[in-house]
Amino acid sequence: GAPAASAFFAVKDAVERGVQQQLGKTETTLVAVACANVAYWGIKNPSEVLKVQRQAGIVNDTLGAATELWGAEGIGGFYSSALPNYAYSTPVDSAKFLLYEQLKAFLKQRRGGASLTPLEAALGGAISASAAQALATPLDVARVRIMTSDATGVVDTVRTIAVTEGVGALYSGVTPKVARALASGAIQFSTYEATK
Repeated sequence: GAPAASAFFAVKDAVERGVQQQLGKTETTLVAVACANVAYWGIKNPSEVLKVQRQAGIVNDTLGAATELWGAEGIGGFYSSALPNYAYSTPVDSAKFLLYEQLKAFLKQRRGGASLTPLEAALGGAISASAAQALATPLDVARVRIMTSDATGVVDTVRTIAVTEGVGALYSGVTPKVARALASGAIQFSTYEATK
């Protein structure tokens, strides 16, 4: 996770600096996040494939599963879910950063333009991350189904789940996702602001 997150922020910040003169603030964020997620999943996808297979009970031995996957499919097997992962994470991260920027601007205005305190950055990050995760839970459910079954295509998978299991099934796991996002968003954005 750490190398992938480092790559995400390195690419995001570099792209923002490169396009901010040509694009508005929202468009800059959207382009930067889209590019950053390519780098993120380029690093993270192999471990995500193995993690999800292990969690779904498809495999019992991670190293053995990696060896078997490499033998059967080569490097491509570790990237079989890259598109659903990207389709899930890009809207989530876009919403998270856009919401955070709005909260940050609001808080800075209330503070007379002063930088956010670590607590303000943590609260803004927690709110932004948890809201984005809650909204995107159907995409995550579809992503996991694609990675663990014969399902294909994010839109088709969402539609199939809604029709066969009900719309509520698209929000399976929303509570732990939001709880985790509260903590991770607080840590991520307070650290990000302090590091910048």
